[in-house]
Amino acid sequence: MKKNEYLVQIAVIEARDLVAKDSSGSSDPFVKITVGNLPTQVSTAKMKATTAVFNQNFTFEGLKMSDVDFENFEAKIEVYDQNQFFQNELIGIHSIGLATLYRNPSHEIYNSWLRLTNPKEVNKVQGYILISAYIIGQNDAPPVHDANENNVEDEPDPFGGVPDDQLTGEQLQQRRENQKKIAMVCKPMPYTKLAQLMVNIVKAEDLPILNGTTIDSFISVRANGITQITSVLKNQQKPQYRVRMMFPINFPLQNDKIIIRVWDKRVCMADTFIGQIPEFPSENDFFNMTYLQSKGGVLPFRWFSLYGIPMNERPSTYESNVLGYKKNPRGTCYMGRVLLSLNLTPSEKPEKLVQPLGIYREPSIDKYMLRLDTYEVNQAKDLDEFIFIRVRVGKEYFDSSEADCKSPGQFVWRNKVILKAWEIEVPKNPSEQTDLFVELMNKEKKRVAYIRMPATSPDLTNDKPQWYEFKDLKLKGDQEGVHSYVLMNLLFGQINIISQIPKIIVKKNMVLPYICKIYLYCGFDFCPDKVHSEILLSYEIRIANQVYKSEQNKNSKNPIWNQCIRIPVSMEQNLEFVSNLVLSFFNHQEPIGQANVSAINCRVSEDDQIDPIYQIFHILQNGKSKGRIILGVTLQRKKKNDKIDPKINISEIFTQFKEYKLLFPVYAIRQLPKKLRKAQLFARISNPNQDSVVNVDSYLQGDEEETRFSPGYNDPNFLQLLILDIQLPENPLLMPQLNVEIYSKEGLAQKYYFSVPLYNLYPGLDQKTYNKLNAYYYATLQSGMLSANIPPPDLSTQIQEDQPDENEQEEQEEPKTIFTKKSIKPSTKEKQSTKSKQSTKQKSEVLAQALEKSSDVIKKRMRTRGIENAYVQDEIVLVLDDEDVLREQLIKKEKQAKLTKLLKTLPKPLNTELNKQFLKKAILEQIFKVQDLEAYFTERAIELSDDGIDYGRSIIKGQYDTEIQKCLPFQRYKIYELNKNGSGLGQETSAILKADVKLINITTFKQTVKQSQQNEEKKTKKSELLEKAEYVKRLRSADYPFDFFDPVFHDYLKQQQFRCKVRVYIYRGLSLAAQSENIDAYHYMAGEQSRNSANPYLEIEVGEPGADPGEFVKKVSDPDKFIPNTLNPTFLRSFELDAILPQDCFLHIRVFNKGGLTNKLIGAVKIDIEDRLMGEKKLKSRLSCEAYKDYFLNDLERLKYTENADDIKLSYQAEIANLTQKIESITTLEIPVEYQQLRHPDKLVSQGQLEMFVEVLPLEVSRLIPPALLVERLPQEYEVRLIVWETFNIPLNPVKKAVDIFVRCVMDSSATGTGSEIGKETDTHMGSTDGNGEFNWRMKFNFKTPCQFPRMKISVHDFSVFGASPIIGEATISLKRVLTVMKTQAIYEMAPTQIKLSSAKEPDAEKGTVMLQMTILQKSMAEAKPVGEGQEEPNIDPFLKKPTEGRGLGAFFKGIGIPWGMICKQACMILLPMIISALVSFILFVKPGILMPQTPAA
Repeated sequence: MKKNEYLVQIAVIEARDLVAKDSSGSSDPFVKITVGNLPTQVSTAKMKATTAVFNQNFTFEGLKMSDVDFENFEAKIEVYDQNQFFQNELIGIHSIGLATLYRNPSHEIYNSWLRLTNPKEVNKVQGYILISAYIIGQNDAPPVHDANENNVEDEPDPFGGVPDDQLTGEQLQQRRENQKKIAMVCKPMPYTKLAQLMVNIVKAEDLPILNGTTIDSFISVRANGITQITSVLKNQQKPQYRVRMMFPINFPLQNDKIIIRVWDKRVCMADTFIGQIPEFPSENDFFNMTYLQSKGGVLPFRWFSLYGIPMNERPSTYESNVLGYKKNPRGTCYMGRVLLSLNLTPSEKPEKLVQPLGIYREPSIDKYMLRLDTYEVNQAKDLDEFIFIRVRVGKEYFDSSEADCKSPGQFVWRNKVILKAWEIEVPKNPSEQTDLFVELMNKEKKRVAYIRMPATSPDLTNDKPQWYEFKDLKLKGDQEGVHSYVLMNLLFGQINIISQIPKIIVKKNMVLPYICKIYLYCGFDFCPDKVHSEILLSYEIRIANQVYKSEQNKNSKNPIWNQCIRIPVSMEQNLEFVSNLVLSFFNHQEPIGQANVSAINCRVSEDDQIDPIYQIFHILQNGKSKGRIILGVTLQRKKKNDKIDPKINISEIFTQFKEYKLLFPVYAIRQLPKKLRKAQLFARISNPNQDSVVNVDSYLQGDEEETRFSPGYNDPNFLQLLILDIQLPENPLLMPQLNVEIYSKEGLAQKYYFSVPLYNLYPGLDQKTYNKLNAYYYATLQSGMLSANIPPPDLSTQIQEDQPDENEQEEQEEPKTIFTKKSIKPSTKEKQSTKSKQSTKQKSEVLAQALEKSSDVIKKRMRTRGIENAYVQDEIVLVLDDEDVLREQLIKKEKQAKLTKLLKTLPKPLNTELNKQFLKKAILEQIFKVQDLEAYFTERAIELSDDGIDYGRSIIKGQYDTEIQKCLPFQRYKIYELNKNGSGLGQETSAILKADVKLINITTFKQTVKQSQQNEEKKTKKSELLEKAEYVKRLRSADYPFDFFDPVFHDYLKQQQFRCKVRVYIYRGLSLAAQSENIDAYHYMAGEQSRNSANPYLEIEVGEPGADPGEFVKKVSDPDKFIPNTLNPTFLRSFELDAILPQDCFLHIRVFNKGGLTNKLIGAVKIDIEDRLMGEKKLKSRLSCEAYKDYFLNDLERLKYTENADDIKLSYQAEIANLTQKIESITTLEIPVEYQQLRHPDKLVSQGQLEMFVEVLPLEVSRLIPPALLVERLPQEYEVRLIVWETFNIPLNPVKKAVDIFVRCVMDSSATGTGSEIGKETDTHMGSTDGNGEFNWRMKFNFKTPCQFPRMKISVHDFSVFGASPIIGEATISLKRVLTVMKTQAIYEMAPTQIKLSSAKEPDAEKGTVMLQMTILQKSMAEAKPVGEGQEEPNIDPFLKKPTEGRGLGAFFKGIGIPWGMICKQACMILLPMIISALVSFILFVKPGILMPQTPAA
């Protein structure tokens, strides 16, 4: 199974509301990302943050996936809390399926909030992470978003995101006022719908014993990034699991696959993989949750079969193959089955658990019959003596009798035909039935080949024998090799159906005479390694006992035989036993390849006349196509006693053809991989008759017309109009090809080739027939196999006869030489008849009738859905008088005029954007709800221009080349290289030929040439002048189009070289592939990776790399102007280079990574300058005018001394003046912004994109059009003055019954201009017993724009003498809205405002508020009116009084909160036992008798 290469890029932007894991009430989060089987990458860690900005892009390239890997692989995003000395603690995880991501629009998710969950607490959200991610394959482009696209909101819209046009005027005004205030960075509210997935696993059966003598099986299930397993059931081939696995699911789905795998548990070794359900997952199976939901969310209990490879046949790398590390082999045998069901239902509290399964329902079973008829085996490898066939249906298998070896590789059953039948019990549902495996067994009873057939295959109900292709057990590359061919009849179906099929043994050796007619018309692209002059084609036909060798050889890569070969043969009556018709082709008697036609696929009849069905067949050699033929075969069945002429007869298929001329103007070849000296171009069209060529020159050879040219450029330029003969058959499928060969006059070391199918030019061909032909042609071209598997198109649509149109008839009446411009007359406008005006009453009656009919239609539709008594409410008919309609239109025009006038006062890009939003969306009425329309527009304009790029032109989300190629005067044809490794057309190259083709009726052509010759002999100077005047008139009426079939252009382009100015404007690089690592020391020492950085710079070059530029500027490189540490650089650079066409026909734009020792190429863009010059409408028009002006000037010079030519001279002079005015009128050029992919020569996937545009201007035009200006947002410097006044209701410390409050403010690193955060703190309010604190503290922050995250984090802490001060509550303020206001005013002031605090550790608890006042002013104003930090001087605007409460030594000790009562209590509890112990010890050991009464002395 082939693997394709992909690239994944994930941008981690920010995380919010992460769960606090540290004791201080915060976390140190970092992100770990794993994509497929590639190494894990990590982000930098953010210290002490629960809301953190990462803004890092990670590139995962070289990801190779098969179709199975594509469905199974995922991107796992994990957020951890970093611990220096302990294991990092998981905060949350989110999984994205790569297949799910690829199926999204543009293969991406953009600025999306994802919920983080912990597998241990699946119902609790652990935080949110904002990411953008995309996956692209080899032919995909990275998604693009212009610089003004940003849909991330810091604070949710109070109106729920309702569009402006759906709000009232009051609501709209309120929304505008809210957008002027600061925003709080709040918890994201992504749309989420919860559901419960239940996977019910009942049991498994027929599990194989893979290791030793037992099997210890278990089943793993993975869904939504969570894996659960069943218990291990030891030594059971029929384990009863009976478990229900429950998974929480969130919609919208980012990972919609359910992956179920069956394993054999092994001790001290890796578990052995048995099989996966399903074997080949897709987006349209029940294990895709999107598909499961579309089917009602229920999959009833059903058997699912397992397929794999037996242990003795597995390669050593099988485990890694299946699990996605190399390639996924297709299962070659049955490995058991599993009974399970799925259920997906909405749930408010989904759970993750495994619980016992209750009652279940076993699927129904049915009795089937298997019948096997075996006949013979051919081309069996490495087998001798005898063989037999084994058929496996599930756990059951059935053997045929033995077959003897008749000849090497051929086996025949001893009794000629063996017929056997067996009865089997299988599931009643066909989708639950296992595939059948038919195996070829040797004498040691080991299988050597097999074929796998689905139980629902139509071949299993065909009662006739047929040949089957058995696969080799050894995997060869990406495909399975063919081992042998077996003739058998295998029937499998319900017993009542199969038993009714008669048990008739098809007998062999029943021979009948046949007339085989082979209609061999033509061939295409023979010998992909040779050119026309190296080929001498012959062929040989073998059918049954007859052999025919061609009598005439064809010296052509694309021969036309037009032969019907009649061969009388004797063959089996049952064509299933007849070997294939084999056509072998030879070049100089060396074999090229063979085409095989099965006899049962031929048209068979007893009639004398049988119309063949033409099909395209490949000539195959070792599985590679070495050419194609168009062939039809018929078989006429004769009776046994009929007399048949034994001779082989040859006749022509077609005797009459339509004669045409093909015009083939050739411009140039570009991008040849290896440059040619003295290149030659040969253009050929094969024709069946030699005498069909007329008006030919000395280049005529054989039955092909050939034209050669030998220019001397590296990339050859031809600029010639070639004319070739072509003969058309009746069937457009048989249309010949135009074939072109390019090689050097000095030898055949390098040979290039391409062919142009001409069926699209077939006269009278309708679009439907063309689509059929086109689909069939390319299907057979790409199949690489016998096209008998691809049904030929049904061309029953009648082809209209070629009839010249009115213009062509006029040309026939007044013919001109084909070397002058055709007459192109503007089509006459049809006169529109004015309709009589209907009265209002008539209009209303018609409208009422239409409504009545519509209600009937509605009722009819409802009846088809089972609703009989449908009631359609009467519709309101609004009838307007003509005056009302005119009045409404007038009001609308006035509004639109007023709006347009306002838009013109705005800058051009904003004008364009607002036009796009308002005029095209037709919401003018909503706009006029606002009283102050001008203010409204100003605000909208400022919002649109916020922190973006002033493009000043339209934007194309792709390459401009696509639009350019639509306007080119020629076509671009791919060129193939002829070499030994090629197949089909040859080895594909990047080279293209710029040319075009056109078909002309031969009758018109002959008349034109004949009349031209007569005119040359008889015409007078006067008639010549009249003809020239008529030619000028026709050109003027057609406005001088660029007609590539007119030799005027070829002559003009040949005469001169074009000097151009190439202006390259590059805005940004987008999603560049990372080149280096930017990782902190902690993760680097842990051996982790982080490929997320690059230092890109630009290199621009025109023409061939390394060529001497001379006095011109053809290359610019800026290695010192690299942009550090980014994958999305903003270049905003413009370059102007010199180009001389046609030598400098390509523009190369390269992006390099600035390294320490060497600079590595990231990717390059190659742009065709010629196409840009000739495809841009204005420049193409100018070029056309210059060509005709040059023609008129030259002709005027020739007429300088001609008598009676004053009129034509004046006409020429007038046209020259007119053309000069047209040429000089081109003073503006609107080139849109485009996105060009960066490609690396050694990598298959795009390496990023460039946002850019290119102007290719002739030197004279470049002097008239000034260079465009790339306007960068100038950085603005501000000073933020934040005053912390007070805090309220801060929670007290439960131990000391007080709190020591201080406030910390941190400005985000993107806003400071230094690349690092700046944090400041107030003094401490000690010993607050009510949670209130007073500070009167001013902080100053430098603030620079533009910035991506203009934020300020406010946190309130409880001061601690020992250790870190824990966070009590925090809040994050966004200044994005304030920046919008600052664009129109110099200062912003926020009145004292209470900001609510929250805690990540206790999200639902009240944490108090902090009162802040903010002033933002420009840096120059701040320097003019300075203020001090805290309460320092100058203490003004406003004056801040130093607070006394909560300060001083008493407050300090109060804040410390020494609990004397508790201390005394603890001291008593400690000292009292010590005193008692000391007293007891004193009594017992020091004074033991102190407590005894003293005895009086005697």
